[in-house]
Amino acid sequence: MRKLILIKTVILCFISSQFVFSQRGFKISSDQKRLALVIGNAAYQNATSLANPVNDARSIASSLKDIGFEVITVENATLSDMKRKVDEFGLKLKDYDVGLFYYAGHGIQSRGNNYLVPVEANLTTERAVEYDCVRADRVLGFMEEAQSDVNIVILDACRNNPFERSWSRSTAGNGLAFMNAPSGSLIAYATSPGSTASDGSGSNGLYTEALLQELHSPDVTILQMFQRVRARVVDGSSGKQIPWESTSLTGDFYFAGNSTQQNNTITSNTNNSYNNNSNTSNTNNDNKVVSYNNNNAYNNSSFKATWKTENGDYWLYINGNHAPGTKSTYVEDDVIVYDPGTKTNYMMRGYRNNIDGVERAAEPLYSPSAAFYRCLDGSYWFYIEGLRVKGTNSAWVDNSLLVFDKDSNRHFLFRDYKFNCDNDIKPAEEVFSRTNVFWKQKDGSYWFYVDGLHVSNSKNEWKGDDLLVTDPNTGKKYLLENYKQRDDNQLREAVSYY
Repeated sequence: MRKLILIKTVILCFISSQFVFSQRGFKISSDQKRLALVIGNAAYQNATSLANPVNDARSIASSLKDIGFEVITVENATLSDMKRKVDEFGLKLKDYDVGLFYYAGHGIQSRGNNYLVPVEANLTTERAVEYDCVRADRVLGFMEEAQSDVNIVILDACRNNPFERSWSRSTAGNGLAFMNAPSGSLIAYATSPGSTASDGSGSNGLYTEALLQELHSPDVTILQMFQRVRARVVDGSSGKQIPWESTSLTGDFYFAGNSTQQNNTITSNTNNSYNNNSNTSNTNNDNKVVSYNNNNAYNNSSFKATWKTENGDYWLYINGNHAPGTKSTYVEDDVIVYDPGTKTNYMMRGYRNNIDGVERAAEPLYSPSAAFYRCLDGSYWFYIEGLRVKGTNSAWVDNSLLVFDKDSNRHFLFRDYKFNCDNDIKPAEEVFSRTNVFWKQKDGSYWFYVDGLHVSNSKNEWKGDDLLVTDPNTGKKYLLENYKQRDDNQLREAVSYY
């Protein structure tokens, strides 16, 4: 039991806006066609061999077949093998409703792009990456072109770069870089952008082992499933590895089916704003996984949440068991509460008017970032893990709002903020940058953002196809990589330049 701290929710008004929060509901019938490409690279000839990727690929392929996927599997692939299979997959996907790409093996980032490493690669210089590896967005391009209803990319490829020591100069970072998910897609990372993942000590890697434990769970949406995977990995790594997702899905996809449909369906939730998940990426700083009654909550097929009040105190129950250690705050007459055990926010609707001890359903609020916002009369309220956040920086990015939380050192995007100022609570998308600096270009002009604020009067100069920009407030320099090819108005990470 936890005493609810009464906080009056008056908020600071600020500027801002950015990407699209449009929601298009969709439904796929029981005869949906699912296609997957699964690649596992382990036997590297010029780099550290890996223990588990081939086992991971075989296990994932088997599980996907069990839940209705036609699977193309490739093991220890060369560059030509990978490109040929990716192209084959992309062309074939046009006749399917759902596409999934899974990769386990070495993956590296260079100049802001992610590359999957074939087994014969010998990357003696960073420049060789572009020619001797496969860019991850090659798969995304095919998926977008196929126009499938749902596309899923899973990258268990965030291990240390085994070639970096031989490079004379490197702008690459650890792990993989953040990628925006195209419309109707989800990108899942074994760990957060810029971080590395463990190859695991068993027959499967830590991340893939968690996937295998959750893929067959019924009545679980794709976002709920990846939340459970994240909880397992965080628990298994003692908080050292935190998986991420970036998504622009506009409905609920069930890997193993929905009992209300009795088949593998995608169901529309256009009437429930809490199930709208637009372009969200996630990290979670709560590393403690709470078990109820000594049972792991993540083994349950679904979370049934209820609440009741008595004498100003509230009780939250998950699957009938009291949930300890929750955090909460008022949202007008309602209360939003975060449970660290299920790593989910719940809404206690009508809390102020229902202090009568009657048990009621708590509504789950789905957001991989565990962050939400609402807007009324031009002012916004911001919530992370059940608590209201104050003192943020913000700036307009077209019609959306870029918001920087100084305490957690994280950026969030309130998509289409200008058109969503209706007092409904909505998921906040987390956007990742190691430098806390972003940029975008449109019609030959650039916009430059530092710590959530738009910076004007910055100096710039060309560095090949890149633009070198100096922050006038700090004197620090940043590369806007491939600037000449980036006139698409997309928000991107700026790279520190030394």
